[in-house]
Amino acid sequence: MKKLFGLVLLTILLLPATAQQLYKTSFAPAGGSGSDGTQKIIYTTGEIFVKENTVGNTHISEGFIGPDLAHQMGIEHYGLLKGVVLYPNPVSDRLHIRFPENKSYEIYLYDITGKQLIHKKIQDKKTVLDLHDYLPGNYLLVVIDRDSGNYVSLKVKKI
Repeated sequence: MKKLFGLVLLTILLLPATAQQLYKTSFAPAGGSGSDGTQKIIYTTGEIFVKENTVGNTHISEGFIGPDLAHQMGIEHYGLLKGVVLYPNPVSDRLHIRFPENKSYEIYLYDITGKQLIHKKIQDKKTVLDLHDYLPGNYLLVVIDRDSGNYVSLKVKKI
């Protein structure tokens, strides 16, 4: 009876873990992807090819690929947002950001551990981020065009 109770308890505890889904993407300053319909290849700076393949319930991935930030931020499309300009970069205090059009944008700033530091909604063609209180180092800036779903991730160096 104790063995049966233990087995039922173990099954109940492990059941939620099987329902989770992990989305993947590349967290890199440059790269791209391609697909032939059955296999998807993602490549990033420093990695020429990262092959992914799914057979049944088994998913195999090569390379350094982490959780999908785009999915976590609610981006449905994976289009590249072009025309975003940052200056000065490296930055000491104020980072100026110019957008390609006057639309609805969202900005996310992450430190190198993936911690979100800034989330800002913009309805203009430009904005300024005050980075005075942040430590020197590298940061990731993600800009999302909410109208098209396109986004771009850019490296920001704080001095």
